[in-house]
Amino acid sequence: MMVNYLKKSFAVKPEDSYFVQSVQPWCKEDALMTLLNATPGKGGYSALYSTEADRALWKPEAKDAATIVYREDKSSKTWDGVVLGFKWSDSVCKEYGKSMIGKLCMDMWYLEKLDKPEEFVREIRRFELPAGQTPKDWARPGVDPMQKLGLSE
Repeated sequence: MMVNYLKKSFAVKPEDSYFVQSVQPWCKEDALMTLLNATPGKGGYSALYSTEADRALWKPEAKDAATIVYREDKSSKTWDGVVLGFKWSDSVCKEYGKSMIGKLCMDMWYLEKLDKPEEFVREIRRFELPAGQTPKDWARPGVDPMQKLGLSE
């Protein structure tokens, strides 16, 4: 879903690239890294394992933040980014609980909606990195990208 959203709403030119920074890692990162060619080996991925205490400080508009995706414009050597949240649908497959059948049911339900990612992916904020900075500057130990973006108390 997020990859489809990015390709529609936050696309890169063939010569440019993405950097993925998860602020709430879950299985979506496996797909994001692979499909956006933003793997750790290529220097295109980082994860911030936010705690419940960290997320409690996030501003209301950022409570469902999941991932920050940066895109590089190589011609201008600038980076911009988007903070994305994901709106889960709790109304499907409840009868199966958290079983494998429930997960398969949910996967099948989402597959039918792949062409409508905007129904589930929410843009929280778009931004530009200051001149001379890269996403790796925001991915270093001790740096909180949510705070730098004004999305945390």
